[in-house]
Amino acid sequence: MTLASGQEQPGQLALNATSVFWTTSGSSDGGPGGAVAKVALTGGTPTTLATGQPSGPLAADSSAVYWLDQSGAVLSMSASGGTTTTLATGQSASTAIAVDGTAVYWVNGDGTGSGTVMRVPKGGGTATTLASGVYQSVGIAVDATNVYWTDAGNTTVPGRILSVPTAGGTPQTLAMGLNGPGAMAIDSSRIYFAESTGVASLPLAGGTPTMLASLSNGPTGIAVDSTDVYWASGSVGALSSVALGGGNATTLATGSPFDVAVDATSIYWTDFSAGTVMKLAKP
Repeated sequence: MTLASGQEQPGQLALNATSVFWTTSGSSDGGPGGAVAKVALTGGTPTTLATGQPSGPLAADSSAVYWLDQSGAVLSMSASGGTTTTLATGQSASTAIAVDGTAVYWVNGDGTGSGTVMRVPKGGGTATTLASGVYQSVGIAVDATNVYWTDAGNTTVPGRILSVPTAGGTPQTLAMGLNGPGAMAIDSSRIYFAESTGVASLPLAGGTPTMLASLSNGPTGIAVDSTDVYWASGSVGALSSVALGGGNATTLATGSPFDVAVDATSIYWTDFSAGTVMKLAKP
């Protein structure tokens, strides 16, 4: 089912109980002409919430949508639309965002090792640095106690996954020596993440990663539910899934999927080249 068409290079997406939200690049106008948009999970007419926003990561909850403007701002807006609220400014190379009941979390990282993991209250206030020394990350997730993020490293620093308490504290390295870890998702017991060679998982407390599916190129989006891991890989040309414990991967759709999200009944994804936001009922 096509939820939205005619979108310019739709990228990241997020869900709440009623809507799917996504960003577009707006690259054809030669400037930061991207948008944040939404449509009902059941379909209908898409709504543009904000324009002039460079394409980037976003998150959503029952009340609002949150995104990173690559000019260096962390922004939010009511999920029903309205005025944009600036939660933080002066951020650099912000590439991943997550939200819990009280705060918004994001990662800065430009490949030099000077990046940070940040936190700000959802209503605004002073941004707090939770961790430093980040090289480059496109994956962040949060649960009731910790923030988790991937760090792809650089040519001399290997990839790793780390965590830190949501209230701050000492960061912990959960896995090292990874091949370009990127997008990630978590459930109650494990972390699921994309590598340049496939999709893998490891315990929330850290340990030895388990490869769930081998790929020629790493996915750009990943999601998890109670039975399966889902990933979007435009370079492979497929939206796919595999059981949480591994096994044979299933191709769910073809095209140029960029990001993926799931709820209890359906799978949602953006198709970067086709300019569409898609929905598929779970088997």
